[in-house]
Amino acid sequence: MEHTVTVTYGSPKPTSTYRMSYEIENLVAITTKVEYERYERNQPYERHDDQPYTIEPFTKSFSRPNLPDDWTTFVHPEGVRYFLKETRPIPVLTEAYIYSPEIHNQIESYISQIFSYINRNSIAFEKSFLVLELRQSGRCGYYFVDHTNKCLFWLDPFEFSHLLDPLKIPYTASLVGLVMHSHYWYHNELFPHVYQSTEGDLSEISDILVYSIGDLLTAGPNSVVSYDLDTLKASLELVKHFQKQDQSLQRRSPGGARFIYRMASYLYHDRFLNLHGEPGARLDAGQSIYGPQPEKNSLLMKILSPLMIYGPDSHLYRLEETTVDYMEGSQLFDQATVVLNANVAFLAIQSVDEAAAPDRRTDSQRASYFSVLTSLGSIIFGLLLVRQHREVMTTQFVVNRSASHLGLETLAMMFSLPYTLLMWS
Repeated sequence: MEHTVTVTYGSPKPTSTYRMSYEIENLVAITTKVEYERYERNQPYERHDDQPYTIEPFTKSFSRPNLPDDWTTFVHPEGVRYFLKETRPIPVLTEAYIYSPEIHNQIESYISQIFSYINRNSIAFEKSFLVLELRQSGRCGYYFVDHTNKCLFWLDPFEFSHLLDPLKIPYTASLVGLVMHSHYWYHNELFPHVYQSTEGDLSEISDILVYSIGDLLTAGPNSVVSYDLDTLKASLELVKHFQKQDQSLQRRSPGGARFIYRMASYLYHDRFLNLHGEPGARLDAGQSIYGPQPEKNSLLMKILSPLMIYGPDSHLYRLEETTVDYMEGSQLFDQATVVLNANVAFLAIQSVDEAAAPDRRTDSQRASYFSVLTSLGSIIFGLLLVRQHREVMTTQFVVNRSASHLGLETLAMMFSLPYTLLMWS
């Protein structure tokens, strides 16, 4: 469902003068990714055991109450209900529960104030939507969506730098545009009934997926593609299946549309991380956009690494290449188990125990006890790290740790503990 509307009230002001949230109390500019609170909101229910509910005779309708005039509602494939008002010059989207009179009045008040501001400042829009979100802070978040330019925009200065944090370089408008495209497609993922993808959209997404599959097949581990081959192939099949449907069927397939919009958001974010189309674009998975970095190991790393048989150095090198799938788990478990069994067998030999003085232990027994402890430590730490790796070790986790060099060093030392304990055993 697309809208081509133009709201024009005379000559517009220079864009730098817009400060809408300064004039409307509790209004705040937000974006889709990171800041939109759909997945943070939670409405707890009071528990009622044995709650009675009687269905009256001949009841065949279980629909909701009538919506206020001019509002329609959709249910996201995930289950979230959202609402659309199309009678305004710019259609309005919100997840605020319009069935509630209090919430409905609150949203209508913000809508009236926003359009009053637009009228006073002679602002022109084309093919746009307004999104409002009642936030947990008690404020009302807003953003506009422009489907022509595939971007979000605001009537306030918007501090966007925290959304560009993964790259510590001078930002260009075209580079920021890649992130904006990602946020735009995320908006469509949130409200999949409202945007009708074009053949151009689907062809572009399909082509990116085809290229990604080909790059993985030919470049292998050097590819900058962040998805595995099976995921990409399955995604391409789903996109092609959606493409084969006529537009009326596509409009009735919000689940398929939502997946495509999510994939587009991911793909554009990857392009941003790899400086797609920018000077110095990342072409190889091992290529740093910052160039060779001088070794700056901390004093802690320099002291502990020799004691840990230089295991942290190896892990640090791999972590700096953002390879999070590297683990030595199974081999270390086998070796540590062998050493543990050998020590238990050694301590069970009667002649070894008899060689010591009464109430004393021989040096060989003490060494064996130490070996048992370190072998057990290797096994226990290894199991804990494998569990940690499977549950929370994601690329984003490593990126967050790499915000400081010390963060990666401590991670490298943690990973090398099973190896270190095995060597000492």
